[in-house]
Amino acid sequence: MPKPKNSHGIFCLETIWFDERSPPSVRSLLELLERLSNIPFVHRDISTWEELDFCLGRWVGRDMYKKDYWLGDLGILYLGFHGSPGKISLRTDSPQRIADDEVDLDEIAKSLTHCKSKYDVRGCVIHFASCSVLRAKKQVEDFKNRVGAACVSGYSKQVDSATSWAFELMFLELLSRLLSEKNVNVGTLQTLDERIQNKPEYAGLSKALGFKMIY
Repeated sequence: MPKPKNSHGIFCLETIWFDERSPPSVRSLLELLERLSNIPFVHRDISTWEELDFCLGRWVGRDMYKKDYWLGDLGILYLGFHGSPGKISLRTDSPQRIADDEVDLDEIAKSLTHCKSKYDVRGCVIHFASCSVLRAKKQVEDFKNRVGAACVSGYSKQVDSATSWAFELMFLELLSRLLSEKNVNVGTLQTLDERIQNKPEYAGLSKALGFKMIY
């Protein structure tokens, strides 16, 4: 496979949170990060498993219709969905939809490690911007090891959007800066984690969200 991605941009896949009248919420945050810190991003709306699988495939180089088009500068995969321990939900407009459209980490891992993928995700970070996904620590650790990402991050508690977006404005900027230095390893990730957990400007939000980094 080609040299692993190790770059500072964000590839964001986001669900329709409530209904189609609500615009994609994370795009505004990403636009602000782009203006303030020159962090490139791509944003895609996701409502079905087929859309999710296709876009995950784009990130790892499946189904590329142009040889000069690839997402190698987008080393942060941001997954913005409703969640539960070890799972994300693609739709939430009814209880039946929630049950029908849950996707577990194993399904995501299968998509990211498909045999037709051209690129691996070493050096990349996968961030679950979802309630409680990282409460299933063993599942998340298995997922990280299976896909080969440098780090998997997210929340172990129920979160509200305002708090998580405030935190992610800081976290994604720090993470992007680390990836741009092309020095992503256990030591540098641990240093970032300790900074987030101990610095007053980050620690309160991190604790409220149950923020975790698995590296």
